[in-house]
Amino acid sequence: MNHFKTTANNKWNFINSFLENENLVKCLANNETNFLDYEVEDKESLIYDRIHPTKYVPGVNESAKSFICMSFQYSSSKASAVYYRVTSVTFYIFCHRSLMKTDYGVTRADYMLSCVDDIIHNSKSEEWMGRMLFEAGNDEILDANGEYVGLWARYKAVEMT
Repeated sequence: MNHFKTTANNKWNFINSFLENENLVKCLANNETNFLDYEVEDKESLIYDRIHPTKYVPGVNESAKSFICMSFQYSSSKASAVYYRVTSVTFYIFCHRSLMKTDYGVTRADYMLSCVDDIIHNSKSEEWMGRMLFEAGNDEILDANGEYVGLWARYKAVEMT
């Protein structure tokens, strides 16, 4: 029996919910400061390129991009010993420092965090861990050269399904 099947589904539910947010997709896919003015034809191409279900640090030769990566904390479900549940998820939201400026009065990382928070904060789904609330966050430099900057934000499950 695969106890982690539900946790794998949780990751894909997060990714799919991000892909459903048109403004977040535009922010991730377009490097222009006015990214909302550009359409995205293939949003699924963002998976494993700009949206990662695990921690990810871009290589030094990678072109300038924006990213959302995830880290999950697990525990066994109180409702059933058959399944494990995600008790918290940390999102790493960052971009190349050359992309931080936007035409919208906020940094690109803050814009992405706002979109993620709209999706996750106080959300509840039958397939994921229950209602999620923001727990903590901080600004970060994500590589040794200081080229990728942004933040992390952790959301904690306050109701388990």
